[in-house]
Amino acid sequence: FVIHEDLLCSSSGHFKKLFQKSRKAIKGECSICIEDLSGFLPVCYCKSCGQNFHTKCLDDWLQRKATCPMCHVDRPIATDSVQSRIWDAANGEPWDAYMQWLYTGVIPVHLKDLGEDNGAKYCQLLMDSYKLGERLEDELFQKAAQKEIVEDVRIASCAIGYHNVGQVYQLTNGASTLRKVLVDMYISQAD
Repeated sequence: FVIHEDLLCSSSGHFKKLFQKSRKAIKGECSICIEDLSGFLPVCYCKSCGQNFHTKCLDDWLQRKATCPMCHVDRPIATDSVQSRIWDAANGEPWDAYMQWLYTGVIPVHLKDLGEDNGAKYCQLLMDSYKLGERLEDELFQKAAQKEIVEDVRIASCAIGYHNVGQVYQLTNGASTLRKVLVDMYISQAD
């Protein structure tokens, strides 16, 4: 898969630690041109000190000097390199749902079109997606998956089964919001 590193790292704490652990928050001014970093100009950063710069400003700087303007490390950014890593969770429908959610902000509709007989499969997919969000430390994705589960149960009027609750207990830890929501929904259906 190919994804913009900045998009992935801005949403996932896991990938932020993996790919951009030294990067500072993108705010304030470019240290080269002293103009605001917010806006539409592309931004890059020094892999050593984490300082952010306008990409064009740093490219111009590196034409004259080969060091970071802040920490003076040689070759502060590799502009032509592509990072690729193998990650065991980067496959399957939950990962596809996550990638599409990153770019669109919604869990993809086509995954819902599994038919009436596959309601349990869709619920399982959403629970697996929630667990992926936990692994990625992406609370917004977890909330989106949780919202879909609640909405799916409400619209389809299908019951949360004991099996679903059991699986959530296997997939999540004790502080899981999903665990609490599904248990509450399961209990409310018993009335």
